[in-house]
Amino acid sequence: MVQKDKENVKEKPVLFGNVTKEEYLNKIYTVKKPVFKNGKKTWKKESPYFKWILSPEKSLDDDVLKEFTKAFVTRLGQISGYEFMYQAAIHRDTAHPHVHIVINGVDMNGKILKKNPFTRDVVKNYAREICQEVLTRFCGERDYELKQAAREHRITADRWTEFDQTIKAHLHATKEEGYLGYMKKTQDGEIKARLDYLEKLQLAEYRDNKYFLKSNFEELLHIYGRYNTFRDAEKYVTNDSELQFYKPEIGEIQGIVRHVYTMNDEDVWNNGVVLEAENGKFYFVPTYNPVYDKEGSKVKISQKKPDGDSRRKEQIVIEKIQKEDWDIERD
Repeated sequence: MVQKDKENVKEKPVLFGNVTKEEYLNKIYTVKKPVFKNGKKTWKKESPYFKWILSPEKSLDDDVLKEFTKAFVTRLGQISGYEFMYQAAIHRDTAHPHVHIVINGVDMNGKILKKNPFTRDVVKNYAREICQEVLTRFCGERDYELKQAAREHRITADRWTEFDQTIKAHLHATKEEGYLGYMKKTQDGEIKARLDYLEKLQLAEYRDNKYFLKSNFEELLHIYGRYNTFRDAEKYVTNDSELQFYKPEIGEIQGIVRHVYTMNDEDVWNNGVVLEAENGKFYFVPTYNPVYDKEGSKVKISQKKPDGDSRRKEQIVIEKIQKEDWDIERD
């Protein structure tokens, strides 16, 4: 339950759940996970758990948030076939009070969650529907002010929104290299505000009363929405190249780890590394599992099929390589 700048937080969060802290800890079990270290496969003990963050648009009292959390976890269990065991904490150190939940790797009946019950479909569809269903039951239908506030929030969202879909549909063709098209200056206040924000994100350029959209603006918005550290990772690029997102079709690459991201606080939602490749390009490499290589490590990035995990077509493997196997010279 790591909290950013927790030393400065006056209202300390308190754990709650459907079991006591002691019961939760006593039920934790460990499994061995493969880890690549010094080019060799080793094993690391881990205690599986699943983390959720619930952040309602409306500020709610602690009692309501606790009941909301209980109902959410219960409904998740009903569609997953488990009676989940969880601990949670309410954080009020941001503009939106939110709940952190950790679900144990074993349920209330001692049933081990051998496979991740939270498939992509559960996360993207059912979880949101459950939240809407539960909050509507507790708080009633969203009023106009709340809906309008949510719409205004999406104008400056770092992800693909309905505004971007409208912009894309109204683009005029251009032969300028690096641009998908342009949109003339509009009288629509929301669309203009969104275009101005895209310019701030350097995904659009305004000139001659036109907004020129970068050719990869849709792709990058999808990346921003899924990998919240991608924009932060751009600061580790030390040459004139642009940070690229590592995709399976790029194939195997070698390089130096310049930064490691681990899901250990509220600012990091994904594991991954910033890699300076041997070709001089910089890549953001997302990984499913935590990364144990340190900054400055020389590694090889490759893809492999996951073992018994149908959620992903492949997983990214980061393998440390020995100095004698290194393909390029570095100072």
